[in-house]
Amino acid sequence: MTQGPKTALRALLALALAATFTTTTAGSAWAQGDSPTEELPTNKKPPADTPADAPMADAPTAGEEEPAEVKEDIKTGMRYAASLGLRLRPLASGLFLDIGHRWQLSDSDSLLLKDTYFETGLSLAANPANVWLGAYVEAVPLAILRIRAQVNYQRHFGNLGFVFVPDNASATDEAPNWDVEDINFSQANDLGRVSNALLAQLEITPRVRLGRFVTILDSRVAMHISDIEGAYHTNRFDVLTESGDLFMVLRPTIGYLPIQNDDTYLLTALRYERIQNFGATQMTRDSVGAVFLWGVPKSWDWVMENSQFALLAMYVLDEGPTPTDRVGTPVLSIRYSTRFGAN
Repeated sequence: MTQGPKTALRALLALALAATFTTTTAGSAWAQGDSPTEELPTNKKPPADTPADAPMADAPTAGEEEPAEVKEDIKTGMRYAASLGLRLRPLASGLFLDIGHRWQLSDSDSLLLKDTYFETGLSLAANPANVWLGAYVEAVPLAILRIRAQVNYQRHFGNLGFVFVPDNASATDEAPNWDVEDINFSQANDLGRVSNALLAQLEITPRVRLGRFVTILDSRVAMHISDIEGAYHTNRFDVLTESGDLFMVLRPTIGYLPIQNDDTYLLTALRYERIQNFGATQMTRDSVGAVFLWGVPKSWDWVMENSQFALLAMYVLDEGPTPTDRVGTPVLSIRYSTRFGAN
C-alpha cells in the first residue's frame, strides 16, 4: 500500500478511536493536557558509510524471500499526532490532536543539530465536557531544546463541561474551597457554569538523552482568561485560578531505558511537579511520582507504527494556600498516543 492511503487510514482510525473514547467517558479534561505526545529526545546513530569497493549483496534466488522494505524517514511534510488520556481522582478523560506541517532545519548528524525542525499547525483538545481549538508553533532549534507556543479557544458546555465555582469564591477572609467532593457535588447537581475562555501557553523543554539515560525539564507558563468573575476551577491543569492569572508548571524528569532497540522501548522515570499561580489565588501544588513510557512494537501493527502508552503515577505532597483533600492522595493517569507523517 502506498504512503497516501496509509496516511489516510491512520488518520481515520485515530479519529474513530477518539470519537469512541470521548463519547463514552464522562468527566473533565485530562489534567496533564499539553502536546499530544511525550516524545523522547533523539538518540539516533548516523548510518555507517559503505565503502565504494564493498562487494554487492547477492540477489535473492528463486524461492527466497525479498528483503524487507526499508522505511524512509520523512523529515519535511505533514505531521499528525493524537492521544487519548484517562485520569483518576477526579475522573477525567481527554483527546489531544495536532495537525501541522514540519520543516527539517538541518541534515547534519551532529549531536546538537540532527533532527532539528520547525512546525506549525492546528491543535484540538476535546471530550464530552469541553473543547479547545487553536494553533501552535513548535521548534527544535537544537536537539537538546524543544520550544512550543500555542493559543486555544476553550468552550465549556454546561453540566458535562462545567466550570466549578466555589460557594465561598467571593469571600475575602478565607481561601476558596475546591475539594474533590465539592466538584463532584457541583457536577452531579447541574451547578456548573457555561463559559468561554482563552488559554495561551509557552513551553520550553531542555532534554538530554545519553545512551540509556534521559533527562527532561518540562517548563511552561500559561495564562487562562475566562468570562467568569472570581475564583474558578480550570480543568486543563486542574488548578484554582481567576481570569487573567499567570501560572507556571515545572516537571523535571529523570529516567532510564531498560529496553531500547529498533522495535520498541521502555522508559522508567521519576518526576517532580510544581504548579505556581502568580495571580489572585496564589495557589501552589507539589507532587512526586513515576512515569512509564512503552513504545508499542512497530512489528505489531503497521497502521499505528509510532505509538506509545504512558502511565503516570503521582502523589500530592502539598497544596496551598489552604490544603485540600487532595494532599496525601495518589493520582493515576494513562495515555495512548500515536503519530505519523514527518518525524
